Amino acid sequence: MALAATLLVMPARAQEHKDGLCNKCTEKFEKISKEIKAEYAPDSRDKIFEVKLIHKDGEKAVVGSTTEAAAKEALMAKLKLEGLNAADEVKILPDAELGEKTYGVICVSVAQFRCDGRMSGESATQAIMGMPVTILNGNDGGWYRAVTMEGYIAWTLKRNIQEMTKAEYEEYLAKPKVITMVKHSTLYTKPDTKSMQICDIVLGDILIDGGDLDLETLNTVAVPQKGDGMREFIDPWAKKITYRASDVKKLNKLWRKVSTADGRTGYMLKSDIQDFNEWLKGAQPTADNVIESAKLWTGSPYTWGGTSYKGVDCSGLAKSAYFLNGYVLRRDASQQCLTGDPVDIDKFVAGELTLENLSNLKKGDLIFFGRKATPERKERITHVALYMGDGMIIHSSDIVRINSLIPGTPNFYGGAKNTVRASRIIGTADQGKGVVSVAKIFKPEK
Repeated sequence: MALAATLLVMPARAQEHKDGLCNKCTEKFEKISKEIKAEYAPDSRDKIFEVKLIHKDGEKAVVGSTTEAAAKEALMAKLKLEGLNAADEVKILPDAELGEKTYGVICVSVAQFRCDGRMSGESATQAIMGMPVTILNGNDGGWYRAVTMEGYIAWTLKRNIQEMTKAEYEEYLAKPKVITMVKHSTLYTKPDTKSMQICDIVLGDILIDGGDLDLETLNTVAVPQKGDGMREFIDPWAKKITYRASDVKKLNKLWRKVSTADGRTGYMLKSDIQDFNEWLKGAQPTADNVIESAKLWTGSPYTWGGTSYKGVDCSGLAKSAYFLNGYVLRRDASQQCLTGDPVDIDKFVAGELTLENLSNLKKGDLIFFGRKATPERKERITHVALYMGDGMIIHSSDIVRINSLIPGTPNFYGGAKNTVRASRIIGTADQGKGVVSVAKIFKPEK
């Protein structure tokens, strides 16, 4: 009977000390870490706090990573206070293993970011060529976790980013640039639309300006080189073409030499680009300009996580329309709704869907939809649209389209009954209201 009793007790004890940790220790750690996360890093889209308690070499250790040094300090202090002593092995991001190269610039036309560092991860967002990022850490699968210029944290393939030191990044910012002003363009190996494509280019992409074409570069034939097929462009089929000085003069009227952040140099049609500084000077958004920019996407299919001309979701459309006019918005609708200046549309939200109850709105304002707050549950924002005036909106819903918010009018949007709030973006940049000017990012004050 004694042996049988022992056998009955053993499984329970093994379960109690799973992974070398007692259930009480694990439960206490989970409770404390959850409290710390809620205080210091409640939204994983802009702050990271990923920690766990493990049993290592006969001792307890806290492992993981965080972008918030204060959160790590608070965690270890609280654990000690609660009598749960553990070794501190939590990394502060950016990861020290990256060295000085924690700065980066997107070097593909559109970089797809995912929630996890793997191809099967959910789409999170996009960043277009020339956009700055901060690299936090990487994995062995060829992915970087990075912060986009609007402060959004997600994973993208390492080859999508040109890594830089602070000095290299500042040098990049100081270089003359051009911005793409057409929906689609191409970077060619030669100033000839029949030459090989180096990469595709989309609306808003920013490249380094290489200046006028020169005879020596034009007459250089690209030959196969050792490289990873990305950083060094290889055109093994290039044919020898001899240009003359008279050819250069003609070509300079149509073409411009430009480079990607990772050093690939080629040629773009001048009609597709604009000097970046000139664009920046005139990029003060007006309501009409923002709406006209949004209209560039009409008919385009809704793309989850999209913020480029290769596809947009609802908040991606708002973000892109404003970016083309000099403003950087937060990534998601639930973040955008907390920025800018709130606009009173309370009667419309309450269900009185009349044009009069939208009278406080101006063109270019953002309108947010979702689940309204009740005593039992919190508000939840799930959709955003740009207000066009006269009760009309433009938004990405199945496709990018124009709808009316007023019942009984043509093209009425049924989701109008789910209107939650509105926000004014124009005139709020660089005022601590969650909206930043493109100029502040690319021309930071020393």
